[in-house]
Amino acid sequence: MRTELYSVRSSAEEISFLNHNLRSVVKALNEKVSVRVLYKTEIDYNPRKIKADLVDSLSADNPPEFYIYVNALDTEDSSSFRYLFTPLIARLEKELPQSEVSKDGKSRLYPHIKVYTLDNLQGGYPAYCFIFRNKKILALPRISLVGGNLTDYLCDAVSCAKDIFDRAFTECPDGYVLSEQKPAKVNFLSALFAKKPKKDEPTEEVPVMQMKQEAPQSELDTVVIPAVASEEEIEKLPTVAEDEEPCAEDSPDEEKPKKFKRLLHSIIPMKGDSTRTLVSKWVVIAAVIVFLTGAYLLLNFYVIDPMKNQSVMTDIQNIFYEVPTTQTDAQGNVVATADEVPVKNWEGLKKINNEIIGWVKLDQTKIDYPVLFHKGDSDQSQFYLYKNYKKEYSDFGSIFLDYRCTEGVGSKNVILHGHNMGSDDSMFGSLIQYARYKGWVQGNTKFYKSAPIVNFDTPEQNAQWVVFAVMKIDVSNENKAIFNYLLGDFASDAQFMNFVYNVKERSYLDVPVPVNENDRLLTLSTCSYESDNMRTVVVARMLREGEDVSKYVSKVKQATPKSTVTSSFLTEYDAKNITWYDGKDRPEGDESLEYMEQAEMYTVKFVDSKGKTIASQQVLKGKDATAPTGEAPRKAADSTYYYTFKGWSPSFKNVTKDLTIKPVFNKHLRPTEAPATQATDAIENNQTPAPAPTQPPVTQAPTKAPTQAPTQPATKAPETQAPTELTTQSPDPVEVVSNP
Repeated sequence: MRTELYSVRSSAEEISFLNHNLRSVVKALNEKVSVRVLYKTEIDYNPRKIKADLVDSLSADNPPEFYIYVNALDTEDSSSFRYLFTPLIARLEKELPQSEVSKDGKSRLYPHIKVYTLDNLQGGYPAYCFIFRNKKILALPRISLVGGNLTDYLCDAVSCAKDIFDRAFTECPDGYVLSEQKPAKVNFLSALFAKKPKKDEPTEEVPVMQMKQEAPQSELDTVVIPAVASEEEIEKLPTVAEDEEPCAEDSPDEEKPKKFKRLLHSIIPMKGDSTRTLVSKWVVIAAVIVFLTGAYLLLNFYVIDPMKNQSVMTDIQNIFYEVPTTQTDAQGNVVATADEVPVKNWEGLKKINNEIIGWVKLDQTKIDYPVLFHKGDSDQSQFYLYKNYKKEYSDFGSIFLDYRCTEGVGSKNVILHGHNMGSDDSMFGSLIQYARYKGWVQGNTKFYKSAPIVNFDTPEQNAQWVVFAVMKIDVSNENKAIFNYLLGDFASDAQFMNFVYNVKERSYLDVPVPVNENDRLLTLSTCSYESDNMRTVVVARMLREGEDVSKYVSKVKQATPKSTVTSSFLTEYDAKNITWYDGKDRPEGDESLEYMEQAEMYTVKFVDSKGKTIASQQVLKGKDATAPTGEAPRKAADSTYYYTFKGWSPSFKNVTKDLTIKPVFNKHLRPTEAPATQATDAIENNQTPAPAPTQPPVTQAPTKAPTQAPTQPATKAPETQAPTELTTQSPDPVEVVSNP
């Protein structure tokens, strides 16, 4: 009888035990009960999959006649069988065609499926079998519940099931004939799950086949099942009420823990899983890890890190804005309160970090931070770029003074830098709102009117600064001339005024704030993301004593900035085109401005042996290029020589011009004795070919080869045997394939 053996995935130990002893089991079933196992398939403990797999198998061409489910049941009653197989039985009766026309022209209808119980099995757990369209199905308990000899148990269970099947065919070999007898209306659920009759009562609808108490002695190798698990360790399946329609999707609340456990088993690699299953599980695990890593990075970027930074800044703000206690005179009279005398605790800040030199605050934003300055800063290194005021690493960094301000906070143009994180508007992220309106880069007059004043205080002076310009500066090396807004001090009044003129010409806002050579500037700079090297720059002028800024705010409007300014302050002043200058005389001195120094960049290309570019990179003058990683270049061998990669030429260190780097190869005389394929393989891997063997290698004999080796080498290699293939000792051996 052609058979398919299903191993229901219940535990990794049981699956591994069955796989390890599969040959003995197949051999015993074939020799003792004439059951030839064609396939061994692992299937999940899932009613849907069991139903779908068996229906597909029955619908295929030439399906097996017998289906055995091992590790399927784990309860002393019928609840586990009902959970797994009643959806299958319901579909078989309802959906698949049960009638056919025989050769004599009579229409025949197959009866409702009857399920038979096999009691008194080894281990005390029942098994169940049923027939559909001459196909036999047998469901057996879990191996760990059986105990004893596995091969004898399987043979006895199959033998008893075959007796039941033979009896059913004897009573009704071809089904009921419609013209002769109307098929009985059998409620297969009530027949299966009716209460068992007492010993004195005869059985009618569900025959019970008694198992033999003693298994016959087997001449085959016995397979002893490990110790049986205790009843407390066996999880109970949900039961289905007799008056309810069976449904694989329905499960009570107590099924949820078990479903979760099965879900874990379906994801976590287990001992006994097939290679295909292990690969799929690892793919799922890798995908989950990637998803969780991405989710964590997003959560960290948008939530966790901003919260940490805000917490650190709140601590320093609480120290700086210290609330004083009530002050009294010698007689005990109150002379001041906290509301009347605000205190800025500079001494407290200096105790935390003596490099705190000021405090910057912008209303309507989160900008309310200490300003730091490190004397060792240079163009190559800014200490507080990625450190907070505690000198701890932080992606948010600190607000810090530019090293070009040679006079410190007393410079003509005080330049402050701060990050724009993109995750929130902390640090200097709020500055981009001056030049962004409704998603477009343009002057935002609404935001300007809400925050025209920047407060920048130092221990020596509290000062307010009125914003008069907002610029977007591209500092990439692609530009031939970059306006150098990072000038802290100036050589002459004319140069200072020309600087102000260039700032106003590049501004997205037209603010009628007057400026002259006696004023000081405050420049706030942060990264902008219109391009990789864009900066948003806000420039303010120190507020003069008694000055009213409302007249500036009321007249602010959008402006069209110039990317390149071709004129100068003195030229426009002489032409009487400057309306915002309120100085007394024409500024004196050289007004020439410095532009940002352009870094010299060179192109370094790496090519292969045919001159095709492998990699190309831009390298700063005086820096080293980096050789491409990965597989080394190759050069094809000829009839006389083969080549191995040696290195690159010319040198790509201390680059001072554009370079094309070519590979250099070692030349080797090609061995004439080595087989062509061996030499070719060695050449492709940049290795020296091995010398040819003096004798051909002896082909290893297959597993079932004769004891005496053949005198001549085999002309054809034996076919590779699948690792899961099993054969039996039957006259007509059948291949047994383990399907994942």
